[in-house]
Amino acid sequence: MKRQSTPAVIFAALLVSFGGSAGSAEPGPANGPCSADMKKFCADTKPGDGRLVACMKQHEAELSQQCRAQREQARANSDAFQSACGDDVQKNCADVQVGGGRIFACLSQKRDTLTAACKEHLDARAQAKPKKPKPPVPKT
Repeated sequence: MKRQSTPAVIFAALLVSFGGSAGSAEPGPANGPCSADMKKFCADTKPGDGRLVACMKQHEAELSQQCRAQREQARANSDAFQSACGDDVQKNCADVQVGGGRIFACLSQKRDTLTAACKEHLDARAQAKPKKPKPPVPKT
């Protein structure tokens, strides 16, 4: 497996975690403010290995204002995560493949070994993440 730098791994993990996935009902690149831009500029780009992120970056100047704002928020989140958890990712999860929430799952599994700053960041992230509504219970 090709090793990536910690900031690149963290940014990709955050982009995926805040972005949802294709076909999901969650907001993010596939279904949020960047969905039209992604379809317009990156429709032929195969997902994975940071290709969609690179494609969107290549078209940064052409993206909608809403998409640029979402990407800027993702960068700010990435910087905060890097500051709080970068060393923990490197120490505990360096060999974990990016995507699908695997970095966050790894950190959660190794929670007892994390720094206080990383634990606080993960707790704040969990509190801020919208909860999926439960389906209605059918009446019998």
